[in-house]
Amino acid sequence: MNSKTQGTFDQIFQHPITHNLEWRDLKAMFAHLGEIEEEHNGNLKVTIGTHTIVFQSPDLSENASVETVTSIRHFLRTAHSDVSSIEAPHVLIVIDHREARIYHLELNDSAPETIRPYDPNGDKTHVHHRKHEDSGHNQQPTYESYFRAIGTSLKDVEQIVIFGSGVGASSAMELLVNWLRKHEPKICDRIVAKISIDQSHMSEVQLLAKARTTYASLASAL
Repeated sequence: MNSKTQGTFDQIFQHPITHNLEWRDLKAMFAHLGEIEEEHNGNLKVTIGTHTIVFQSPDLSENASVETVTSIRHFLRTAHSDVSSIEAPHVLIVIDHREARIYHLELNDSAPETIRPYDPNGDKTHVHHRKHEDSGHNQQPTYESYFRAIGTSLKDVEQIVIFGSGVGASSAMELLVNWLRKHEPKICDRIVAKISIDQSHMSEVQLLAKARTTYASLASAL
């Protein structure tokens, strides 16, 4: 999708439901995602994969109603498997030393996949290095299984934006990138941006909005 079409797609899944979606923009988005047919009675027939919806005589100069946007939202969710095959998934990872949240941005209403470090003791749920109690040799750092699980979730992803708290080589974001560079170089090459943020001052809505803005800026620079 170009940035304008992606913006239209994202607006459909905004909360609260937007009142400012113009039919001409919706028509352009539908044409990108599937096939459109203007019927003799003025209706607009939209087909994405095996899914079809018909809108009654939309005025392209007007905004779609809230009810119509809700219908479009349900339609796109139903047809998502077809949309995914057309548009490569864009992912946001929000990571710190306690957990990683993976958002698939094309699934606007879905909950993120949450991955936490494995802790056999059950009392330290953050990334850290352990040491043998009886020797001075370092054990395998606990982030190994943590980052491997994240890498597994990114196998089919085409582009990745990472938000992380903290700065420097010890931040969970940098540790993840370094691990991917060593163990999953193909996935590492799909990282298009990594940005330091203060998670404590950003809501989930703000995080997702910033991610989409980042992707749109990258697309417009191409």
